[in-house]
Amino acid sequence: MVTDEMAKAMEEEYKEQIKLHKGDVAMRKAMTMEEEYRNADVPMPTDEIIKSLEARNTALLNFTEILSKELERLRTDNKKLTKQVNDMLEQFRNKGGL
Repeated sequence: MVTDEMAKAMEEEYKEQIKLHKGDVAMRKAMTMEEEYRNADVPMPTDEIIKSLEARNTALLNFTEILSKELERLRTDNKKLTKQVNDMLEQFRNKGGL
């Protein structure tokens, strides 16, 4: 169990570490793609794999765009049909059919 004194000591140590490493943040730079793959312990993708993935991505984006357009068309068609059904139902009510 951690006592209050131990917690205060840990907090002070943490604050001291932050002060010591505060200047290091500006010195850091982003890792290159090779470094990231090396750190992840996975093989670096080849140009062939990258091209294949880019082609798949393009195809999926195009398909998504087609589906979005179709969905928009179906929504407008659904609104028209709903209005038409409501109008017909209102006519039946006015004629006394319902």
